[in-house]
Amino acid sequence: MALVIIDDDAIFAATPGGTGVSTLQIDNGLPRIFIDDDIDIAGWSIWASAPLCATDIGTLTLVYNDTLARVEITGSGIGGITVVKLERSTDQAHWSTVRGGVAIQVNSSGGFTLNDYEFTNGVTNYYRISSVAPIGCAASLVFSVLPSVTKIWFKSVNRPFLNLSMPSGCTGYTFGTSPIEMLADLSPVTRRARSGVFPIINRTYSVAVNDIRTGREWGIQIRTFSEAALQSVDFLFASGDVLLIQVPAGCAESVEHGYITVGDVAYTRHHRYRHRAVWEAGVQEVAPPGPDIVYAEATWATVLNLYGSWAAVMAANPTWAAVLALLPNPSEVIVT
Repeated sequence: MALVIIDDDAIFAATPGGTGVSTLQIDNGLPRIFIDDDIDIAGWSIWASAPLCATDIGTLTLVYNDTLARVEITGSGIGGITVVKLERSTDQAHWSTVRGGVAIQVNSSGGFTLNDYEFTNGVTNYYRISSVAPIGCAASLVFSVLPSVTKIWFKSVNRPFLNLSMPSGCTGYTFGTSPIEMLADLSPVTRRARSGVFPIINRTYSVAVNDIRTGREWGIQIRTFSEAALQSVDFLFASGDVLLIQVPAGCAESVEHGYITVGDVAYTRHHRYRHRAVWEAGVQEVAPPGPDIVYAEATWATVLNLYGSWAAVMAANPTWAAVLALLPNPSEVIVT
């Protein structure tokens, strides 16, 4: 769309590109916006601003990585733009912002990296980027990837380094071959009512005040076969984060899934094999946090725990991107 400037002094007729007596039309294909200000009736001045729209908004490289079950997103070749937005869709009609993708800073090389842990499993996921600063532009070309998870994942929205995978009845039991297993979900699924019934004096029928019901509630059971697995589950629940249960294709009908908050958690050790334990927890379905709630992978505590000095950090990590890609120890969630 062209940028049209209207001037009440009607001086644009004699200027190059003038399309009328009182207007000047500037096409978006030009590299600059021209701002006109009347100095006097006989002339005008021009000031060149930031680019109206980048000539190259770049490309995306999408790779599914089964470590923590994430789509690794790398943007490159982004020119003339300092901040971009990243969105995801499964039908290219309805788009949602990727967590952490509200305003991504583009580095000096014209690139960025981001991980998406909340993709839709088993279908093609489309991603697009658009300009946020210095000025908004139309979205770029759309890029796609087909991620596929084969186990049930419990994912922390805030701390994905706590993510845990486990088989379940829908994928076939392999007792003891996996350190963590999810038991068959036999608990009832409840939607609690939000209503009140009020008896009225001298009336037979009470008056009901109703509202939509709450999210689903159900119980889960997890079995761990080692002390390390027990600690991993303990750290995940100890975080208190909103969790995402993600299931393989074909499991949606047999395993409840979605965004949840976890209530009280308890585990019981086996009476003989003390390294084994069965966990029980009640969960409630909740809305996902907004995309501006950004996940944390490496933290300063991670760097301190892994390295004894800055020299050791620099020797092991040639760039800041390598430092950010470090995976913390889950025990970091325990606050003392």
